[in-house]
Amino acid sequence: MTVGSNDALPELNSQQTQSSLAKPYTDVVTHPSHSQHEDHMTVMIRNIPARFTKAQLLRDFDAHGPSGIDYFFQPVDLQTGKTKGMAFVNFRSKAQAAKFQDQWHRQRLPNHGRGKVLDITAAHVLGITANLAQFTDHTLGSLCKHDALPVVIDEFGRASRHA
Repeated sequence: MTVGSNDALPELNSQQTQSSLAKPYTDVVTHPSHSQHEDHMTVMIRNIPARFTKAQLLRDFDAHGPSGIDYFFQPVDLQTGKTKGMAFVNFRSKAQAAKFQDQWHRQRLPNHGRGKVLDITAAHVLGITANLAQFTDHTLGSLCKHDALPVVIDEFGRASRHA
């Protein structure tokens, strides 16, 4: 992955420069309510055990057929590299997001034991473009060190090389 050029946004300092992955967008970022089946395609999943990697989660989520996920990000602590117990996921359609929420909300992951159940709610930042726009070159560099870059999945199920 190439980290973007600072020439594209000269008014920002190097710590704030957006990545070349972060294309400009005009969508209004809304803050939806947290009720199920709102009109959204991006969800936040909470209560993910720290031992679950993004590759394991994507495999589990697709175990019963394609989930329709086209963006996946599992935040990590940039100091320790440990996951923060959550993920942000975007789907190709609202129907796929609703189906995923029906299947996984208040469920445990395979091999999870008797721990907390997953809590799936609408995300505050919606869509791939808006989610990628949040990352600066500096943040992407730090995430790369921890193998924690966001994953973009094409319509054929091929993930970006960082999955």
